Amino acid sequence: MTCTSVTHCMVFGSTGSFIDTVFAINPIPTETVTNDDGITWHEHVLVDLLPTSAVCPSANLCLALDNFGTLEGAVALTKNAGISWTVAQPHAVSRPG
Repeated sequence: MTCTSVTHCMVFGSTGSFIDTVFAINPIPTETVTNDDGITWHEHVLVDLLPTSAVCPSANLCLALDNFGTLEGAVALTKNAGISWTVAQPHAVSRPG
């Protein structure tokens, strides 16, 4: 979970049946966002992205790291509070030597 203020938080997880979730069988990756101090939460399905960590320097801007989804190792960026995400695959860096 990452919170940019006391009223705005975002959490990543997955949805599905209890068995699917517990045994990670066909998990459906989701992000859940609140903008009203946790009174209401809005869940959005994420396509091909299963973030394990995120940092949000503001309510609109977040970076998330995918360690388990189909885009493993990718970094995702949102500029609109998680409504849409742009995914970038990191490139291997070779070191001389």
